[in-house]
Amino acid sequence: LETSVSVPCSGEDGVVTREPAMNFPVPWRCLLPHEAVDFVTYNDNAILRQLSDNTGALVDVSSDRDTPKRLSDRIVTISGQAESKERACRGIVDKLRKLQDIMEEDIGFFVIIVPATAVPVIVGAKGSQIQEVLAGTGAELSIGRENVMGMPDTPIGLEGTAQQVTAAAANIHKVVQDMADRGRLLPADFKYRPDRAAAQLASGAGAHLPEVALPPSEHDVFDGMDPTQNFRTKAKIVVDTGIAGWLIGKGGRTIREMQENSGAFLHIIREDEPTPLLQPGERLVEICGRYERKLEGIQVVLRTADSMPGNPPRDTKIIVPAVLVEPSVMEKVSAAYPGCVVER
Repeated sequence: LETSVSVPCSGEDGVVTREPAMNFPVPWRCLLPHEAVDFVTYNDNAILRQLSDNTGALVDVSSDRDTPKRLSDRIVTISGQAESKERACRGIVDKLRKLQDIMEEDIGFFVIIVPATAVPVIVGAKGSQIQEVLAGTGAELSIGRENVMGMPDTPIGLEGTAQQVTAAAANIHKVVQDMADRGRLLPADFKYRPDRAAAQLASGAGAHLPEVALPPSEHDVFDGMDPTQNFRTKAKIVVDTGIAGWLIGKGGRTIREMQENSGAFLHIIREDEPTPLLQPGERLVEICGRYERKLEGIQVVLRTADSMPGNPPRDTKIIVPAVLVEPSVMEKVSAAYPGCVVER
């Protein structure tokens, strides 16, 4: 249950700026054990060329220049349409099993990597999404506690038969593709760039990611609403249609720049999507990510709205869980920010 709160408060003008691609086919990436590199890349990558020809996907293995120095494995990148990528992924799994002398129906281990920022979405609220991802595949899954060395990416280990791990990889990438379609991931999120990786790691990309084995519900005294511990809480800001257009910008440029500046995921709900508590002519802006990034995202959105030519908004209307608008809570917020008037 949620309710809306208006916060009449003047904001600062500011210039903001993020970028990427909506609806681009996300590449699949997996780790190639160092002992398998010579086998896979033998004869000028003949195996990879054959795999590409047979599946229609582009399969590439990172060179020394494209691999973090601290990572002994290589990174396999599979690009193309979903069906082609799935066939190529199965081909990689089969090649690795042949090298490891593992039969097709035997249990084996396969490691994919995804942007660390995608992991909370893949896991879902209390593990609901990951359960759906694994349903029917028969595969077991484990999410790394730490990022891939030198990269802002997280390894996901898949255990099962060749068919099972391939099916699980496909389902995981459906979730990742949906994030890209919503503008929450960019092509640059799937490429290793030493300068970008260093900056993201320094800012804590992927730090404290949740494990698949989430804590029991009785451990969560905030009932899933503690923003410092829960990646899945969202800040929700209500704006009118005109401001929504200003926030999106031409070709989506402004919203991408805001994401780049804040590190948060920003999503503006479409007008045709039913959204409770909204009045005609209003749109909902959702801000997701780690706690610190959500704070940055809120500031960036408000500053960008204030920089709109003409008459910028005078109040900020947000939607919060109903439990947070108890009189005692509202009084504390008003006392903490005397420059704002908080009203339900």
